[in-house]
Amino acid sequence: MFDGAVTAGKEQTRIGYTESGLVTDKGDVSVTATEDATIVAFCINPDAPITRQGTIGR
Repeated sequence: MFDGAVTAGKEQTRIGYTESGLVTDKGDVSVTATEDATIVAFCINPDAPITRQGTIGR
């Protein structure tokens, strides 16, 4: 959460400024802004192969 606050998921968990959340359930997740908010969401594949080479290509 870059700015503001939201509630997320079935339990309406509050996520505020500088906090983060992790959803492990499959399917859609509801997110509701409780004040003006700037958020970034990532969708990842936890079964993807892992590399420890960093983000800079060689």
